[in-house]
Amino acid sequence: MEPDLLNSVFENAPFGFAHHEVVYDKKNQPVDYIFLKINKQFEQITGLKENLVIGKRVTEVIPDITSTKFNWIDFYGKISLEGATECFEQYFEPLKKWFQVQAFSHKKNFFSVFFINIDDRKKQESSLSASEQKFKELEKLYRNISDIIPDLIWAKDINKKYIFVNKSICDNLLGAVDINEPIGKDDMFFANRQRNLYPDNPHWHTFGEICQDSDSIVIESLKQGRFDEFGNVKGKFLYLDVIKTPMFNDEGKLIGVLGSARDITELKNSEKIIIKERERLANIIRSTNVGTWEWNVQTGDAIFNERWAEMLGYTLEELAPVSIDTLFRLIYKPDLSIHLETLEKHFAGDIEFFSSEFRMKHKNGNRVWISSNGKLIQWDENGKPLIMSGTHRDITDEKLKEETIEYIRRFRALLIEISSSFINVSLEEVYTAINNTLEKIGLFVGADRSYIFDFDYKTGITSNTYEWCSEGITPAIEYLQNVPLADDWIDTFSKGENMIIENVSALEDSYNKQVLEQQEIKSLIAIPMIHNNQCVGFVGFDSVKTYHIYSDDELKLLKVFSQLILNIILRTENETELVKAKEKAEESNKLKSAFLANMSHEIRTPMNGILGFLQLMDEPDLSEENKSKYIEILSHSGKRLLDTINDIIEISKIEAGQIGLHESNVNISEIITSQYNFFKIQAEGKNLDFRLSDKLTPENNTIVSDRTKITGILTNLIKNAIKFTREGFIETGCYFENNFITIYVKDSGIGIPADKIDLIFERFVQADLLSYNRSFEGSGLGLSIIKAYTNFLKGNIKVESEAGKGSTFHISIPYTPPLSKEKPAGKIQPVKMKNTNKKILIVEDDILSYKFLNAVLKRQSIETVIVKNGKEAVDYLKAPNDISLVFMDIKLPVMNGVDATIEIRKFLPDIPIIAQTAFAFVEDKNAIMDAGCTDYISKPIEIDALIPMLNKYL
Repeated sequence: MEPDLLNSVFENAPFGFAHHEVVYDKKNQPVDYIFLKINKQFEQITGLKENLVIGKRVTEVIPDITSTKFNWIDFYGKISLEGATECFEQYFEPLKKWFQVQAFSHKKNFFSVFFINIDDRKKQESSLSASEQKFKELEKLYRNISDIIPDLIWAKDINKKYIFVNKSICDNLLGAVDINEPIGKDDMFFANRQRNLYPDNPHWHTFGEICQDSDSIVIESLKQGRFDEFGNVKGKFLYLDVIKTPMFNDEGKLIGVLGSARDITELKNSEKIIIKERERLANIIRSTNVGTWEWNVQTGDAIFNERWAEMLGYTLEELAPVSIDTLFRLIYKPDLSIHLETLEKHFAGDIEFFSSEFRMKHKNGNRVWISSNGKLIQWDENGKPLIMSGTHRDITDEKLKEETIEYIRRFRALLIEISSSFINVSLEEVYTAINNTLEKIGLFVGADRSYIFDFDYKTGITSNTYEWCSEGITPAIEYLQNVPLADDWIDTFSKGENMIIENVSALEDSYNKQVLEQQEIKSLIAIPMIHNNQCVGFVGFDSVKTYHIYSDDELKLLKVFSQLILNIILRTENETELVKAKEKAEESNKLKSAFLANMSHEIRTPMNGILGFLQLMDEPDLSEENKSKYIEILSHSGKRLLDTINDIIEISKIEAGQIGLHESNVNISEIITSQYNFFKIQAEGKNLDFRLSDKLTPENNTIVSDRTKITGILTNLIKNAIKFTREGFIETGCYFENNFITIYVKDSGIGIPADKIDLIFERFVQADLLSYNRSFEGSGLGLSIIKAYTNFLKGNIKVESEAGKGSTFHISIPYTPPLSKEKPAGKIQPVKMKNTNKKILIVEDDILSYKFLNAVLKRQSIETVIVKNGKEAVDYLKAPNDISLVFMDIKLPVMNGVDATIEIRKFLPDIPIIAQTAFAFVEDKNAIMDAGCTDYISKPIEIDALIPMLNKYL
């Protein structure tokens, strides 16, 4: 069978399947086993999901497995060692189910199981056996019960003949020899037999006819009936309270009458006395405003006064018919057992007076506390309890005060305990400690879910950070990340108030209501965490199973808890920041050390070349060929030194936030092609195969973006590829995918170790970070600049690399369609001076910089005058002169260029003053312009930028 088909069979099989590896201890004894594979039926039967099982030990997934009667680990360990196959049925306590299991091992230390749930079958077998035994026991039990019951019990067929009697009716009414004699006979058989024994005494036995009359009523009406039956039996008056009900077979056919009777002769005789006594007591009770009750313990009949019903919000009429069952039904079930135990003690004579406190259900759904006091006042002729009476008093207010005081005391104690528990908690334990705290508070207040959210007031976004759920409640933390908080919640929290929703279903239809109902929340409360007068999060409690209304005292204490949690979170954040700061400082020291070593190398190396070859240039017999080589070397060294300085300046500008976006229509294909052509000669100079792959089309190759930054990104990537590739190839290209344009550079260079990929975008880091045997020149800032530019463009970076095999950098930029067609730039023509024969004042203390400017300007027929500081410039311009423009260096001795410009503007407000500066930051350039400079040009000065500026102002 093909593997895919086999997998499909097992995955969709109607039985559970699991494959495991056994874990052994040092003594080669099985101590655990690991889940390697399960199928869908396994998940359905056990409720264990694949993502929570695979790769985990069974003791992690089912911790209770080590405490089961059947040693599953030893059993499966034996199978895996012996290669045996076992089929058996076994009860699995952790899941509380019976399983039929087939276990086998196809390879040592591994085993597999097939299993099905046979819980229903086991229950049916057990139930059937129990039913047969129970039937026999019940038959015997029913006979014994009926014979010891003092009440008269019988059953008759449709012809009113007995088919069942208990001992009591035989002894007290029929005068039968035993319980078998009445079977097949009717009432008149026994009545006539008694009358025949005393024919001269017509009052000896008058029972008989009335019994048969009530049988007829029940048979004809097919309804249960209650009857008073009385007369003489063996010369004594007998008063029976009789209940009769029709009997039907399984097909609904009437087959007879079932009856029971209770001797209430004494009760009837006492009724008159009791009625008189009741009237006397009623007058007393009316003045006490308490509820009264009187209970016939044997019949269950009960009498309550109107006040008793009023305490529960009812009238007696609404509760009718009333009996002792009415009372028991309204008593809160957890309190009923204690109430009945107290009654039994009173019945047994262990306590003289009955006294009990319990809760009863009020008509409005609430519970009221009742104090019940009473006493048995009458026993029957056998000394058994007969009549009991007493009073009910509403003590709800008293109990609520007591409970509130005790509740608050325990709540405060819990808060103190929680607060104390966090004193010595380490950072690693804080998460668990907070979750444990949520559980304690949640259980204490009766919530089904408790949680903590953080909140960003600026964005209105909130995320669930901690959560506890009671048993059976679905966690929601996974779905509540980075979600917008409803406006009414934000308004409430901004005022420092609690968000309280007593009934979610009563809310108006809204997104907020929809979110809460999806979590099946009935009621909730959320308390804001306020720090520096701003909400930074909130603590909440959900009620899912029932509605919950919090008292004012609870709200106050939950507010304290919220502040406690906030303090813990803030303390944790502070400690975490300290740890991060320490780690960052240590890493920063390493990077700074690497940077200083790198910068020393990158500055000294080209400077050494410049100074060395300048000395060689002074040799008198230097040939023109060598002179050209030396000049080329000097140019390369100078460019390398300038690249290092430019990188430092650019990363400093990025760090200072002094760069921005300059958006325009950018043709990515043109940039890729241009850079390819520019670097092709350099790549081929290293014998590298330089490739171009442009997969963009005219419909998607132009976007609105920053041309300079895209060019800078690609330039740095290609330069790095050339730098770090000794042989092989370099490929640059672009493509469109998922509404992003991706630029990439791929090479077969030295690659990047996996543990260094996250570091390469840090400042001053190269692939050979901290190595003293550096093989490559450069500042190590290129990728940091790329990362910053990419962030500005709202793009992302992806790196694929393997040490020794090469790297690929993908830069993805969001596609923004061009707004309009831009006119293509014309071909750049060499720039020449428009106005010559002018005189320019050069304020410069560096003689080399002056000589460079003088040489350039001299070729343009411009005369120059040099002064070496700002004061000399002010003095020169105050005297008569024919200066048309001033080149002002900024960093000067005696008086700097800014102060000099301010002084010059006092007497020459219109003369063009061009600042020449090496400053790179916006604030420096702003200060220069504010001082009165007309414009500025950055050092090192490029001729192509200098000439247009002179044309502009001369």
